[in-house]
Amino acid sequence: MEIIENTKNRINLLPEHLIDQIKAGEVVERPANVLKELLENSIDANSSKVRVTILNNGLDLIAIEDNGDGMFFDELPYAFCRHATSKINNFEDIYRLNTFGFRGEALASISSVARISCHSAPHANPEQGAKFVIHGAQTVEHSKYASHKCGTSTYVKDLFFNTPVRLKFVKSGQSEKNALKRVINSFLINYPHVEFAITWEDNDPEIYRAQDDIKTRIGEIFKKKSRKHRPEIFDTDGEYLGSHCKMYISKDSSKGYSGKQQYLFVNNRLFTDKKLHQIIIRNMEKIWQPGQTGDYIMQLHVPENEIDVNVHPNKTIIKFLKANEIFSLTSATAKKLISENEDKVELNTLAIDEEETNLNSLSNSLFNTGFSGHIESNSNQSSLDLSRFQQEIDGHGQSSLFDSGVQHELTICALGDNLFLLSHIDRGAYFLDAQNLIEKLMEVVDLDKMTPLLISEPISYDQKEMENLPQYFKFGFEVDRLDEHTCVLRSVSHLFEDLPYAKMCENLLNGEEIINDVFIQGSDIRKLLSIIPFYDLVELKLAKTISAKKLKKLLK
Repeated sequence: MEIIENTKNRINLLPEHLIDQIKAGEVVERPANVLKELLENSIDANSSKVRVTILNNGLDLIAIEDNGDGMFFDELPYAFCRHATSKINNFEDIYRLNTFGFRGEALASISSVARISCHSAPHANPEQGAKFVIHGAQTVEHSKYASHKCGTSTYVKDLFFNTPVRLKFVKSGQSEKNALKRVINSFLINYPHVEFAITWEDNDPEIYRAQDDIKTRIGEIFKKKSRKHRPEIFDTDGEYLGSHCKMYISKDSSKGYSGKQQYLFVNNRLFTDKKLHQIIIRNMEKIWQPGQTGDYIMQLHVPENEIDVNVHPNKTIIKFLKANEIFSLTSATAKKLISENEDKVELNTLAIDEEETNLNSLSNSLFNTGFSGHIESNSNQSSLDLSRFQQEIDGHGQSSLFDSGVQHELTICALGDNLFLLSHIDRGAYFLDAQNLIEKLMEVVDLDKMTPLLISEPISYDQKEMENLPQYFKFGFEVDRLDEHTCVLRSVSHLFEDLPYAKMCENLLNGEEIINDVFIQGSDIRKLLSIIPFYDLVELKLAKTISAKKLKKLLK
């Protein structure tokens, strides 16, 4: 019998240029990534003047010209080699970085998917400079370049010319331009002493002169085109155990998030963090108009050995060694800013009548006195089992480092029958039915975040139809049929993995309320609020206000 060898499935080493193009996808997703990497190189090279030119939202040209340190003829090609860098010498250096770049991947990745021309002249001897041209990771030219001034000029042309499939994933022109502007603004904010000239298409350049005062530069960024004057900016700072927080808030506000200048920085590095963003937004509700948000900038300076920037290829996600301290520092700084500017702005407070005042004092006193006894209901009109009323406070509340006590922004108490009383430090008391919350979560299930069960859970199932089982996957439950009366739960959404998911799935399959005979605890609600925040619950009317009369009746 003749054996035919299948050559299609043999393991082969990929050619180097293909490896470069694959790895480039980790760094170069869109033109804004290219701009960010090039500007970081200019700042790391100690530039005091930077000129940026952008054509067709970066797809045709991104040009960066600076007056930085520059490079010599023999070292310029190394800048485009993978893992060639002047920033680190050993692994430990990653945890004490004072530069943007460190992996030595950016230029190599960019050069593999674009045509690059680079001219560089070293500060020590501009006559010993070089010109280097590379197209799609293939060197085209390396020649001498003599100049009368130092610095580096990098021209990135025809982005994705050799990987056109990636152009399909480039977003709309306005979206790409917004991303480019966000990158530029992040450097304008953190380096006011650097002069920038930004040219879009064939328009006149936008000149940002070097400034001694960062608030002047921030005012230029916060200023809207529709207004003649710059907005009033409030600022303050806070410090705790070696970490420093500086916060700038625009007094102006408007609805929605479109066009907002909202930035988080750590050690001058732009990053994203939903929890820090929410802390700022919640606190600034007292300054901004109701239902509106405004511009903000927060600059964190943390010891280099207490952050890890080597988490995401784009270096926009940061791990904090002492995350809780950073969250508390942010909350405390925001509260300090509000207290320092009370005389300059009319703080927004909810319009509350005498009954609501009594409600707030009643609920706050109840939640803050360490109540641990049982409350019995004498009201025949209420079906709540108040004997199960309990205080369930965890460490979610933000502590103030500038105040003597610990302040809890949101307290959760179970009232029984899967009903909960949410008491917010500013907004007062709300009722939440866990059934409504779970049903809302079922609408936002991420099918890419299903958790396989090590031991599948058997589920009693009395329905005969087998073809309906796949429909439950979109609700966060992967179910297979074993026999006429039994199914098995294979995987569950990460949203429900800490809940009694087997019983919930059984209820769902048999047409009952999903948390029927399921006891949800306050700690469970606390975790679920990290997915749908309290303020969203109020806006969606899942958390409903409770009158003082009703609360008093329940607590008799």
